[in-house]
Amino acid sequence: MQNEVVIDSDATVNIVVPERSLLVGSLQVIGKPDQTIDPSEIYEKTQKIIQMWQKQGITDYLRYRKVSDPSEYNMQIVPFSKNSWSFWQQLKVLNSYFRRCVYFTKS
Repeated sequence: MQNEVVIDSDATVNIVVPERSLLVGSLQVIGKPDQTIDPSEIYEKTQKIIQMWQKQGITDYLRYRKVSDPSEYNMQIVPFSKNSWSFWQQLKVLNSYFRRCVYFTKS
């Protein structure tokens, strides 16, 4: 976590605005190093985010977690407005993410 803005934090988990988000408005749930993550804590944190978005009229979202090291927890939650373009917007986000992964893997 270098340039991320921490929104919420407790003993094991941070909720941050990621430095490199998949889409504007995305939030990231990051487990703190050397801490055991309680799945119920992750669920509680993500439910708070979803409830906040629902109050703003955002009912569609995408949860994305890449597991490269099982000892680290890192998930991004991406909000989508409910409209006819949300499905295509989700595909575009995933496509750009996978292109970025391939690019960084090759470097």
